[in-house]
Amino acid sequence: MHLEGLHVRNWCQFRDFACQFSGGMTAITGPNGSGKSNLLSAISWLLTGENPNAGVKDANINQLCDVSERAFGELTFSHHGRRYVVRRHLRPATKASLTVDGEALASGDQAVTAAISAAIDLDPKVLSRFVLVGQADIYGFLEAAPGEVAKFFQRLF
Repeated sequence: MHLEGLHVRNWCQFRDFACQFSGGMTAITGPNGSGKSNLLSAISWLLTGENPNAGVKDANINQLCDVSERAFGELTFSHHGRRYVVRRHLRPATKASLTVDGEALASGDQAVTAAISAAIDLDPKVLSRFVLVGQADIYGFLEAAPGEVAKFFQRLF
């Protein structure tokens, strides 16, 4: 999987943020509190549908956002020659969507998550626990039972 672009609107401290990922390695840098972890949590949320922050989805909406403003995220990625665009909404309560090569593939949080999981052949739990890991949780997988950790690593590698 290759991430191509991320767009978030009214996500945590980002009012309107978009970036493109080039080939090779991408580094996200900045001082403490600038939102590096929140960008990674947005990617995790878009791919897995899991709320990365404690609480409800509304906890992820920018504090300066007016109640009438939209809050959403969109991630574009490619995998095995196909281009995927996943879009999830915090507000208004609109169904998540996944398009592949410009054609609608799935609609609704669970259907989108299942379609992404099938497309990249990776369980969302593996993705959220071992691939997209917040810096505070980097060793969190060690708390799992040894058999569970072994299964995750076998699946991942």
